[in-house]
Amino acid sequence: VLLLEQAQNMALSNSTDITKKYNEITLQKVKYEESVEELKAKVKNKKSFRWTPLLSFKFPEQLDMSEEYDLNVKPLNLQTEIDILRHKQTAQESEELAKINKAYLTAYVNQEKVFFTEERLAAAEEELARNQSRLALGQATQSDIDTMQKSVDTLTGDLAQQKRNLQTALEEVSDLIHPDVT
Repeated sequence: VLLLEQAQNMALSNSTDITKKYNEITLQKVKYEESVEELKAKVKNKKSFRWTPLLSFKFPEQLDMSEEYDLNVKPLNLQTEIDILRHKQTAQESEELAKINKAYLTAYVNQEKVFFTEERLAAAEEELARNQSRLALGQATQSDIDTMQKSVDTLTGDLAQQKRNLQTALEEVSDLIHPDVT
């Protein structure tokens, strides 16, 4: 038995779009961390006493306006991009969940229709057999048999259509979660 929660988890884990968004977020996080570390090193370098082996001394300096801007704004811009990507990933996950929920529900409804129609067909075939026995005894008419036969034929056609619908729905679920559930 495939539960809805299992189908949802499998659909999310097998979605290439969600994986792409996750990779984009990871890349942005790396860019953010590198940028912050670079800015921290630059500020530390500027604000500390430095010297080279050739005895060139450099005293601590104040950051100019562009460096101060980069220090304050660049990490915020990168963090905003990460947040935007997270929102897009959440939207993508919601979209995937909606797809799998719809496909799962369609498959379940079609499966129940097939079971119900099979029961109706079995009952109709049993009734037809009883009426044929009653016809042989003279207790039923040929029109009763013809009506019952049409009912059985209709149910057989309906059952075939419902099985095709079920197969299509199961294939759609399989496409979303990747294991074959047909």
